[in-house]
Amino acid sequence: MGKEKLHKQPSVRLIESLKMERMRNILTHRYPYPHEHSRHFMIAVFACWVFFISSDNLQNLIMKLDKNFKWWSMYACLIGFFYFFSSPFIRKTIKPNYSNFNRWYIAWIFLAALYHLPSFQSMGLDLKMNLSLFLTIYISSLIFLMVFHIIFLGLWYLGLVSRMAEKKPEPLTIIQNCAVISIACCVFYSHCGNRTVTRDKSIDRRTASWIAFSLWTKHDDNTLISRLLRMHKFKEQICSSWFAPVGSASDYPLLSKWAIYGELSSNGSGSSNEISPVYSLWATFIGLYIANYVVERSTGWALTHPLTISEYEKLKKQLKPDFEDMVPWYSGTSTDLFKTVFDLMISVTLFVGRFDMRMMQAAMNKTPDEANSHDLLYDHLDEKDELWFDFIADTGDGGNSTYAVARLLAQPSLVIKSDDSRLTFPRGQLLLIGGDLAYPNPSSFSYERRFFCPFEYALQPPAWYKPEHIALEKPELPLGVSELRRYRGPQCFMIPGNHDWFDGLHTFMRYICHKSWLGGWFLPQKKSYFALKLPNGWWIFGLDQALHGDIDVYQFKFFAELCRQKEYLRGRCKLRMAGDLHHYMRHSCVEAKEPVHVQHLLVNGCGGAFLHPTHVFENFRVFYGNKYETKSTYPSYNDSSKIALGNILKFRRKNWQFDVIGGFVYFILVFSMFPQCDSFRILHEDSWAGRVNGFFVAMWNAIFEILERSYVSLAGVVTLLMVSFFFVPTKLSRRRRALLGFLHAAAHITSAVLLMLLMELAIEICIRNHLLATSGYHTLYEWYRKVESEHFPDPTGLRARLEHWTFGLYPACIKYLMSAFDVPEVMAVTRSTICRKGIESLPRGGAIIYYVCVFLYFWVLSTPVVSLVFGSYLYVCINWFHIHFDEAFSSLRIANYKAFTRFHIKKNGDLEVFTLAVDKVPKDWMLDPDWDMEPKQPFQMSYTRKFPSKWRSASGLDPINAVHIIDRFVIPRTPPSPTTPGGSVR
Repeated sequence: MGKEKLHKQPSVRLIESLKMERMRNILTHRYPYPHEHSRHFMIAVFACWVFFISSDNLQNLIMKLDKNFKWWSMYACLIGFFYFFSSPFIRKTIKPNYSNFNRWYIAWIFLAALYHLPSFQSMGLDLKMNLSLFLTIYISSLIFLMVFHIIFLGLWYLGLVSRMAEKKPEPLTIIQNCAVISIACCVFYSHCGNRTVTRDKSIDRRTASWIAFSLWTKHDDNTLISRLLRMHKFKEQICSSWFAPVGSASDYPLLSKWAIYGELSSNGSGSSNEISPVYSLWATFIGLYIANYVVERSTGWALTHPLTISEYEKLKKQLKPDFEDMVPWYSGTSTDLFKTVFDLMISVTLFVGRFDMRMMQAAMNKTPDEANSHDLLYDHLDEKDELWFDFIADTGDGGNSTYAVARLLAQPSLVIKSDDSRLTFPRGQLLLIGGDLAYPNPSSFSYERRFFCPFEYALQPPAWYKPEHIALEKPELPLGVSELRRYRGPQCFMIPGNHDWFDGLHTFMRYICHKSWLGGWFLPQKKSYFALKLPNGWWIFGLDQALHGDIDVYQFKFFAELCRQKEYLRGRCKLRMAGDLHHYMRHSCVEAKEPVHVQHLLVNGCGGAFLHPTHVFENFRVFYGNKYETKSTYPSYNDSSKIALGNILKFRRKNWQFDVIGGFVYFILVFSMFPQCDSFRILHEDSWAGRVNGFFVAMWNAIFEILERSYVSLAGVVTLLMVSFFFVPTKLSRRRRALLGFLHAAAHITSAVLLMLLMELAIEICIRNHLLATSGYHTLYEWYRKVESEHFPDPTGLRARLEHWTFGLYPACIKYLMSAFDVPEVMAVTRSTICRKGIESLPRGGAIIYYVCVFLYFWVLSTPVVSLVFGSYLYVCINWFHIHFDEAFSSLRIANYKAFTRFHIKKNGDLEVFTLAVDKVPKDWMLDPDWDMEPKQPFQMSYTRKFPSKWRSASGLDPINAVHIIDRFVIPRTPPSPTTPGGSVR
């Protein structure tokens, strides 16, 4: 009975905790009302729109396809360029502001281009009218809902509505709902118009619906034409019965002055007294939105819909970690990267040149004898019989990759299949991190979000840990632990890398040397360099080489004094571990002509940063005059070479923020070449061969014109040539750098000129066919006001009253919003003026407007091309010349191929070295049910738990199941000589 009670207590506590959590969520958590209906409704509206267009006009499209081949080709090119521009944002979240901006930008200029092109009437779609109507309804809806929300918040402030209304509406939700309402009204107008319908009152909606379905199911003929006719009649029945007007204005006397009226049908006469069906549909949607919002906030959606235990468990399964993405190294919008460049210049010229933090650390040392200083020398691990410890480097880039490695490091043990056996690797009691803790620069944000956050998820810090706490006297041991030697949990020591030095080591000192915990790893370290005495005569020296790859005089003095006091350290370095290169490679000495300073060279920078190639280092064979042989690489040379191909195929998809730089550069290169007034002469040739030849002749003429007459474009060309030359690494000779830089710049210049001519040729074709440059500015608004008065009667003067009450703001907003969709017309009209009278005839404002309009479209054309050219350059350089390995692979932002090295000092003194790797890093994580269900005591240390990590892979193999051995070797213990006390030392 006692045992049964003991088993029931944990489950009872669990239920009670869930109930308390449930009550806490009900009372305090504000439940967001689901707005999925907006997305579903938009999909339904779009599907109906496509269905009716295809059914009504399929025959016309087939018949007119041959006559409109030229324009359909232009549509295909236009859509193709816009697709390549927007492809990086497909299936992306809208969280990044730049990505969200590009979606709206591409929709804007794409619609502006489409409504000036022909053949949409053959599809039954008056795009100009629909676009104008959309903007009018959108502005009206936005103003109306903003006024409503202001009034509602005022009522909440006065206490006239419940406390659930405290939460302010999200602007994005309001914008989305206004867009959905506007699209629905435009689709209705496209198919049903704004005509009032005079029908027999005796035929009710049920009868009309029956008639509609009888028309749909009637079998007259099986020919395509008859089917299309029946479909057309079916659509008419839907418009006349299902979406008929709600009635005449006389039925609603209070609303008669606040309504828009419909136009009469063809069988009617006189003025219409029926309310517009489009207006009634808009009013219905607005009313539904307001009713939904009022009911939700006033009655308390959360209080009437509490979470059940099953819903709470389901909600927990949907939890996701808030990891940072890989650093966008080619971002033109990231302030972090500009700050990194600035910090690097300051660090090189000031901190390392005149003020060195390492000297400050030495000056603050309390022990005169540095070789015995407990701030630098740690010997609390030397009495163990054996020791497992780990090494990683270059962490803190993407959250997924860093957490994948940290999750493996945190496990109590890893069981890995090797050949026909299964090996068990206990967790390392010591973790060594070889620098570059966070990217792109050392800051509070990068250290906390990119470095500490993944490690804290993998192995939680103690319950009493506070992130803001600063450790003044280290080590700050847990309660009950008298000295560091008695602490049984994992510990961590680390050295700074070049990225940690960008701010003069300030962030490293604050977050590493003055904090006590990295997640569940204890941090005894006080300085940026240290020496560790390990069991069986092994030593570890952690060197701080700052930005110049060298140690300072005080650091040299410490390690030299340590070697002098302990004779057996001299000349016995068996293994050198390093990071900085984000791959794994091991070289071993095979032929020694000089004294062997290092027997094994091991590079493992796979701790979380983007992947570096290995095939560019396949010729490394000599180090300090001795020959070395490559023993292991990860990834392999062949895989590394294939991965580099991604620069051609994926550069822009991975680095869409590069658009800001690339598009601006291309525009500057051809700025002086706009407009090309005689570009149409290219099409005067009779044959396609002559046209192609004329096109390339025009290209060369434009390039020579840049060199001979232009100023802005010539400055851009010269700057590009200089940047291309200095961008080539100095390992090549000056002649090769000049040749490679020239070819790189020439490819960009040629591409920019080619795109400029294509754009100018397309504009000239539209002008010659009277599609552009036919009217002037504000043509869309002026046309719409004329059509609006004909098809949307306003006998009560509602529009005039709105204009008066808003002080002209209502029509002004619509006017200038519509002018934004007149960009091609404005560009063409101004271009024609320049070609007739010259650029000098334009005022400064007119010239600025012209070049802004040109830039808006040229940016879309140029950004995919500049990324393609630059990515191809990187691919050629890394695979043919073995240069630009950093630039070529940082662009790919590869989170896969992550690894760490686990060491084992055996009881006999031999050192076993295992490198464990994960080929593919998960992108999606979920709450680990084992971690969630494991009982947790209030002050239990996380390293004692069986399941210490919070998240596991939500799809595919988890890193624990996918980890495998990529390298394994043993460094045997060197037998002690009679003159060296203590045995072998490395």
